[in-house]
Amino acid sequence: MPASAARAVGFIGLGQMGFGMAASLLKAGHDVLAYDVAAEPLARFAARGGRAARNPAEIGAECRSVMVMVVSGAQVDAVLGGPDGLLDTMTGGTVMVCSTIALSELLPIAERARARGVTVIDCPV
Repeated sequence: MPASAARAVGFIGLGQMGFGMAASLLKAGHDVLAYDVAAEPLARFAARGGRAARNPAEIGAECRSVMVMVVSGAQVDAVLGGPDGLLDTMTGGTVMVCSTIALSELLPIAERARARGVTVIDCPV
């Protein structure tokens, strides 16, 4: 784990809202490791001084604070699962903040995360 990992913040979803939020974290002096399914916003983010992750798993392995700013519960689930998913690499004590999704979608996600010692915070945006 890099020396900067103690301060590293993970950010997934560099869309219309997420890009500005992640850029604000950079401006505040945080080391931000970000991921998006689209290459263009990742390149713009890196040009501003952020770091681009190859996949969500890289963020889970390095960051103890992770913001997931995607559109739906299905997208949160996709970020968490799969061979490059966030959840498999997150460790106990990690805090994951999720953008607004339905409570019926969030509760099963929070249970999966809790089983790994990860705290999920629902963040209405």
